[in-house]
Amino acid sequence: KELGYDCEFVTLAKKKSDAGVESQKSQSEHKEVEVVNGFPVRRFSSTAKLLWYVLRQNAVLHTHLRPFAPSLLAGILPKRKIITPFTYELGSNQLVKWLSLFLMRRFDKVIPISPYEGEVYLKNGFRKDQVVWIPLAIDYELFSTAKKEKAVAEKFGIKDTGFTIITVANFRYFKRVDVLLKAFAEVKKSLS
Repeated sequence: KELGYDCEFVTLAKKKSDAGVESQKSQSEHKEVEVVNGFPVRRFSSTAKLLWYVLRQNAVLHTHLRPFAPSLLAGILPKRKIITPFTYELGSNQLVKWLSLFLMRRFDKVIPISPYEGEVYLKNGFRKDQVVWIPLAIDYELFSTAKKEKAVAEKFGIKDTGFTIITVANFRYFKRVDVLLKAFAEVKKSLS
């Protein structure tokens, strides 16, 4: 804002699943544009409509999440654009990997969330000046080595049970979190 830029979030409207269950409001329950935490959020019914809207804006584009179609396809837009892919996996098969690399290389900058992810991009033909690692807002040193387990446990008040899960991210149904939790319980039993 200090530089005179406005910020707007654009995304797809959440649709009902086949089972009729939805985790967010459906498109019909949302206004075309609503303000969330002080920022305008505009939801679209399709990737094509979203990209058409973005194409017509005088904007710098920052997309997130490589597997999200609008983010990846924004690579074809004639705009200044940045992508934060949030994954070092470049695709579930060779075709998806090739398409991802083709589109991602068209971004002016790629922001990996770890040095490892940055190396994956460099090894796959990205220019060194194109890949810019910006550390996440976490205490990276604290979480980086097994030697620091005691410091982590003390900082967060974790009792020494001999079994601690520090982080598991992005709980989504298709990842079968229910199975993961049962597996952790079994591992804990076998270690006790």
